[in-house]
Amino acid sequence: MSSQAILVGVDLGTSSTRAVALDAQGTPRGVARVGNVPMARRAGQGMVREGFLEAPLAAIRQALDQARASPSQVVGIALTGQMAGLCAVDARGGPATSCDAWLDLTCASSVTLLRPHEAQIVARSGSQLIASHGARWLQIRQQQPDLYKRLCKLAVPFALVAGRLCGLAGQAAFMDTTCLGFNCFADVAAGGWNLDLVRTLELDPAHLPRVVEPWERMGGLARDMSRALGLLQGTPVFAGCGDVAATLLGSGVSMPGQLVDIAGTGSVFCAVRGDFSVDAQRHTLLTLRHCIPGLYYSAGYVGGGGLCCDWLESLRAEARPPQDVSAALRELTQVPPLLFVPHMGGRHLPLFADMRGAFVGLTWQHGLADMQRAMVEATAFEYASFLEAMLGIGLRPLDGGVLVVGGGASSAVFNQIKADVLGLAYRRHGVFEAAAQGAALLAGHGAGVFTDLRKAAGQVAGAVTGFTLPDQSRHVLYQQRREVYGRMLDALGPVFRDMARLASM
Repeated sequence: MSSQAILVGVDLGTSSTRAVALDAQGTPRGVARVGNVPMARRAGQGMVREGFLEAPLAAIRQALDQARASPSQVVGIALTGQMAGLCAVDARGGPATSCDAWLDLTCASSVTLLRPHEAQIVARSGSQLIASHGARWLQIRQQQPDLYKRLCKLAVPFALVAGRLCGLAGQAAFMDTTCLGFNCFADVAAGGWNLDLVRTLELDPAHLPRVVEPWERMGGLARDMSRALGLLQGTPVFAGCGDVAATLLGSGVSMPGQLVDIAGTGSVFCAVRGDFSVDAQRHTLLTLRHCIPGLYYSAGYVGGGGLCCDWLESLRAEARPPQDVSAALRELTQVPPLLFVPHMGGRHLPLFADMRGAFVGLTWQHGLADMQRAMVEATAFEYASFLEAMLGIGLRPLDGGVLVVGGGASSAVFNQIKADVLGLAYRRHGVFEAAAQGAALLAGHGAGVFTDLRKAAGQVAGAVTGFTLPDQSRHVLYQQRREVYGRMLDALGPVFRDMARLASM
């Protein structure tokens, strides 16, 4: 393979689409970011049918323009994106309806049909009873019978886009192994489907996509797509993987025991492991496949954790004068305690779809900076629960603390708060757009540029650029507040259930 080869990775994010062009040495040569439709307009809708290719095509073009790559240099493209949402694929390989956003919990009512099979679902899929693929499939059958009859396959959004790049028909739709842990009908350890459960619930197994490895070649660029991108027809397109797995790969995280905080639109806390151990006791964690064969990872997440801070930041921007979050951290013991419920769109793990956001303990002494600090603390309290569940299923954390990646990693204050709550050091590295970079590495592996995926991931891992040690005095204080936080969630549960039954005015 030529040393001039260029590999393209695309991350279909919640708020934007990013693309990275890597060379054969794993060095980024071009990076692009294209904004998506604002989340406020996408709530309950997800990826729209019309124009669903616009952002990825634009991002690829911009990254290649920046890399000054010729069409013949591009030897592979792979995509990544959210794993929990699901698309109904039509016979032509396009979206049969708008694709679900992973933040949408409207299919939660269908989870009751899965509850009698919970033990089997957890043991074989590594999933929990969440409002994801399985519940969405059941919801379509129950509430959208016409769609159920005419859909060809079910796939995650980035796989649908990859299929469209290749001009694949609906029957060729696929799901890679890293996304199986979000599907309660999966058999993750075997890398396939639990067809017995599918038949028990009288669903059509023909709707299930084929299961592939992340580096498998799905086809080549179709003529219309090659023209739109200015690339050669037939340029290889590889399967790609889920965004968390891609982030781990692109960050060089490949050792069992490593802890990672993905501080993005969704706040994800995960730990790499060398075995398929599931959370059958707390029902809080998912167990999913890593991109690297033989590795898995445990994960918990706060849906829209990053969006909470974005929302409040928009309010802070209107404040005169702006308040300093760093000052609010320093004054932690000087203002009354303030707690926040971060599940503004419903709780994902464990599932509580009717839960919403709330501030508890507000006084006239609190400002917007205190509210933002409480938001970050709430995410950190959730992380602490995830970590306890991980330890409960045999995790042995490596020394070095937590690697933080994503947009929130740049905030020293946020990292300090999380370090203090967890009692663990936080470190960040210089990798930019880790998920897109991970997808590009998969394209390189599929194209033969990188023969050893673990070694390639290690080569692109960035050096540590920031290290935050926990403050032990604040850690003790946070342990007390976390106990109260847990009691607050329990106490507010009935209130949220009653509120969900109230009529809108």
